[in-house]
Amino acid sequence: MQLLASVADDVFDDAIDSRRAKKFPSDPGHHLVVALVDSQIIGFASTVHYLHPDKPSPELWVNELGGAPPFRKQGVATLCSKCSLKSQPGSAAMLFGYLQNATRQRQ
Repeated sequence: MQLLASVADDVFDDAIDSRRAKKFPSDPGHHLVVALVDSQIIGFASTVHYLHPDKPSPELWVNELGGAPPFRKQGVATLCSKCSLKSQPGSAAMLFGYLQNATRQRQ
């Protein structure tokens, strides 16, 4: 996943594993929305369409939100999570929301 090659410090809990990054988009229930500044990921929202035996349709669950320390408390994760709400089960395996320069526009 080329986009995941440039990630700001402390956005994700751990370093990106290239093998898992390549597998991630093969599951149509996983979605990842990222915020970029100067082509670097500075925030994200990870969601999953969850199947449950007593529910008539999949439900979208927010799995994780993250942001680089200099961009926290500026609405980046909120913007990513709002974009992730547009993802549908069976849609593109990985949904990228390019919020290029979103943080700069808010300042």
